[in-house]
Amino acid sequence: QVKNMHFAVLSPLNPEVIKLLELAKEKGVDDRIHNLPYVKHNIVTSYIRTASFGIHPIKRYPNAEIALPNKLFEYIHAGIPIIVSNNSAMEKFVSKYKVGKTFIAESEIDLAKKINELIGEPLKKYSTNLNRNKKIFNWEKNEEIFKNIYKKIKQKKVLRIPHKNDLHVLHLPKSAASQPTLIAESLRNIG
Repeated sequence: QVKNMHFAVLSPLNPEVIKLLELAKEKGVDDRIHNLPYVKHNIVTSYIRTASFGIHPIKRYPNAEIALPNKLFEYIHAGIPIIVSNNSAMEKFVSKYKVGKTFIAESEIDLAKKINELIGEPLKKYSTNLNRNKKIFNWEKNEEIFKNIYKKIKQKKVLRIPHKNDLHVLHLPKSAASQPTLIAESLRNIG
């Protein structure tokens, strides 16, 4: 059990959130759970920066085992430690870069334990690692890598569609904390 904590859910009001709010009311803690709407991708990190930590409780399934969701990097850039479920890729990432804790997926008991452990530690314990990783995992740093990939694709005409005009396609995420916007702007500059 976690005491004296407020919980913010950034999500549209959907059946799962409604169920969570109803459960909070049933347990008498509805004054400590807050449903907040999504915000624009370019202000996510500013919006969540005042949280003590972020949680990504994704269930275990094949794609989740290999995924590193944008949420992890948004938490890092907001400077807040992370608690993630023990999906392979996320568990390895959090452990390797020392940015938070891992709990057994779908175990509310283990999640509560990890939350209590984290709030019992000085949060500054993670500050150095979070700041270091902000410098490693950012689109500005990786912009050159993407530009070079795009240039190679363009030079080799790897993705040619048989048509009188060449069309080159590079598929990137649609909205992920403004990174694709930065990439798109840089790609416009190289043609």
